[in-house]
Amino acid sequence: MKRIWTRLCVVGLVLVAVVTPISATSGKLKSASITNCRGETFGHQGDGHWHYAAQHDSGWYRVG
Repeated sequence: MKRIWTRLCVVGLVLVAVVTPISATSGKLKSASITNCRGETFGHQGDGHWHYAAQHDSGWYRVG
């Protein structure tokens, strides 16, 4: 009986992992949002929350 529940749980977790959509971004920040505060640089991707920012050749990207 324990093996059946274990298998059902594993199958359920796999189904959830396969069916759940994943939204990911490149991490690039909007250039107009870049700001400095007390020596730290921040920016956002347009979703309303802020990230530490670092400048690369192709633009500003979040750190961490």
